[in-house]
Amino acid sequence: MTVAAVDRLVHHSTIFELNVESYRRRTALQRKQQGPGRSASRATPKNVGVPPTQEDHHGIDLTE
Repeated sequence: MTVAAVDRLVHHSTIFELNVESYRRRTALQRKQQGPGRSASRATPKNVGVPPTQEDHHGIDLTE
């Protein structure tokens, strides 16, 4: 089914194949050569920017 959907999208399109190095691959290799990233003490906490859920407020509905 996915093949059919992709086929419909590209049926009347022109596909350009560029034989150049990928920007994402190049920057990933550069980052890897630079060494490890930020230390765990400086990393962003997981819950920053995450809106509270119902479980966070003991069943109180916050959607009202």
